[in-house]
Amino acid sequence: MPPNVSGSRRSPLTMVRVRDARITGIILVRCTEWSVLGRPARCYDLTNECFGYLVIRAILFAVGVVAVVSALPIQSSQPSAFADPAFSRFYARSSAAEQQLLWGGGPLVSLVEPFTGAPGNRRLVQYFERGRMETVDAGATTAARSITQGLLVREMATGYVQLGYDDFVQDDPAPIALFGGATADTEAVLTYADFAGAVSTQSEDRGGERIDQWMAPGGEINLATPPVEILAGSFEPVTGHNIPDITVSWLRTDPFGIDPRDALGLPISEPYWVQSGKGDAGVSLVQLFERRVVVYTPDLPQAKRFSLTSAGRHYYRWRYGNDPSPDGARSAEQREILPRAGQTAGLALPDGYRAVALAEVSDVFDIAVTPDGKLALGHTDGRIELLDPRNPDAQRTTLVDHLANPAGFTWAGTDFYVVDDTGLRRYTDVDANGIADNGDTIIDAGFERASVQLAAGPEAALYLTGRSTPATTSATPATTAVDLH
Repeated sequence: MPPNVSGSRRSPLTMVRVRDARITGIILVRCTEWSVLGRPARCYDLTNECFGYLVIRAILFAVGVVAVVSALPIQSSQPSAFADPAFSRFYARSSAAEQQLLWGGGPLVSLVEPFTGAPGNRRLVQYFERGRMETVDAGATTAARSITQGLLVREMATGYVQLGYDDFVQDDPAPIALFGGATADTEAVLTYADFAGAVSTQSEDRGGERIDQWMAPGGEINLATPPVEILAGSFEPVTGHNIPDITVSWLRTDPFGIDPRDALGLPISEPYWVQSGKGDAGVSLVQLFERRVVVYTPDLPQAKRFSLTSAGRHYYRWRYGNDPSPDGARSAEQREILPRAGQTAGLALPDGYRAVALAEVSDVFDIAVTPDGKLALGHTDGRIELLDPRNPDAQRTTLVDHLANPAGFTWAGTDFYVVDDTGLRRYTDVDANGIADNGDTIIDAGFERASVQLAAGPEAALYLTGRSTPATTSATPATTAVDLH
C-alpha cells in the first residue's frame, strides 16, 4: 500500500502520486476505510462500474500524466454510487428488502443516453439489476427533479425502442434469456423475443378460469395441466391481459414500497407456465409487465415464491452488447488499452494491476468524476476540463472557466458545485454535453483551504469544509452542510 495511506477493508481507491511536486499518475488500490495524511478522504466513482477513485489533494503544478490502473481481473467490492441524488431519493422510498426485490441491489452503471425532446436531446439514466431510472427534468433543482422508470421489458419483447418522447425505432426483439447467465443457450431457454407474439395479441377477460397455458422456448404455446391450481384474478382492459389471482393478492401487500403500477407498469402478456429451472420442479408462472417480469415459483418457500428477472441487466446487454458489471465485456475492452510507452514508468503498482496512461495534464489541483464516467480536471487557471477515460484521445471539453482561484468541486447529477474565492457556486449542465448552461451562487463568502463533497444517501447534503476568509463573519475552521435546493 502506498505511503501515508492506511486502510482496513478492500474497496477501490485512487491516489494522485506526487513526486517532486509533479503529478505522475492516478493509482487504483483497494481499501474501504482510509485516511490520507491523517485527513478523511472521499471515494468517487469513475466508470460507474465499481471502480472508485479517491483523490489525494496536494499543491500540484508543472506537467504530469493522468494514468488509470486496472486489475486483471477486476473484482467488485462495492456498488457504484448514485449518479444523481434524485436517484438515491427514489431508491430510498423502499425498505432494504423492497429495494432488493425491486432493483436487485445498488446501481450498476450510469449513462447519458440520447433522448429526443430532453434538454440537448439527452438524459441521464442509471441501470440496476432489475430496472432503470431516468431523469425527466434535468433543468430542475436537485430536490425537485423527477424520476421515471424505463419500460425495458416492453422494448425487449417488441423490439420497439424509445429514443425520445415521440421518437421510436424498430429493432429485433431481444434474444436474451429470462433465466440463466449471458452464456445461456437461447435456443434451449426462454427469451424475451419468444414473447413477441404473445405481447402483440390481446386476450379476453378470463376471470375465474384456470391458468393452463404453457410457453416453450421459441414462443410456442400449448395447453397442459398446471402444477398447481391458479386462476385468472383481474383483467387489464388497456392492454387486454389477465393477471393471476395469486399475483393480485401479492401486489395488495405492497411488496415494493411504491405503487405496484409504478413498479411494474401494465401487463403486456398473459401468464404462462414455463420451464424456469427454479425450485425443485424447475417450473414457474411468468408474466411480462411493461417494466419488469413477475415470476411465481410455487414449490419455493413462501417468502421466495415471487421474484423478478434481471430486466435492467438484460436490457443493457441487449442494447449495448455487454454486461454493466466489472466482469463484463465492456470492462474487458477497457483492460485491453495499452499504456503509452514510458509514461507510466516508475509507478509503484499493487500486484495484479497495471497502469494505463490517459493524457498529459498541467496545473491540476483536483479531480472529480461526472455521472457518465468522465474525469473532471480542475486547473489552477480557473478551468474545469472534462476528459473521457474511455476515449482519451478525444477532444477535451471545458465545462466552465474564469473561476476565481478554485479550490475544490464535486458533482450531483447534472449539477456541478465548485468552491473558489467568491464562495460556493452551482453550475448546471442541463443537456449533459459537457458545457455548463447556467450558474448561481449558493454561498456568497470566501473560504481558504476549502473542499466540497456530496454526502452519501438520499438527503443530498453538500459538505463544504474550509477556513472562512477575513471578509466573512468567522475565521475558524468549519464544516457547513448545504441542502441542494
